[in-house]
Amino acid sequence: MCVIIDSSNSKGDGSMKFIISGKNITVTEGLKTAVQDKLSKLERYFTPDTEVVVTLSVQKVTVQNLEVVKIDAEQNLILVKGAIPGNKGGLVTIRNSVKA
Repeated sequence: MCVIIDSSNSKGDGSMKFIISGKNITVTEGLKTAVQDKLSKLERYFTPDTEVVVTLSVQKVTVQNLEVVKIDAEQNLILVKGAIPGNKGGLVTIRNSVKA
């Protein structure tokens, strides 16, 4: 899915044009707004009619040899020993490993 957003105002001053696409992700209205808000701060550094191409992607990473230390059903927590990649607040799926 590719979304094209022209940020020029009603005067037609030729401001930045955003082309936002997603790889393994649906580009929602919230994502479009967030990208436009962040990148529009850079407008003053570029010439008019600048085209900005943004590709948002999601990656799936599998990590083995982690150990479930404790399950706390009361607080809805699973304590895992080992390094889990990703950002704070990211989603983690835990499942049994299948080794060939």
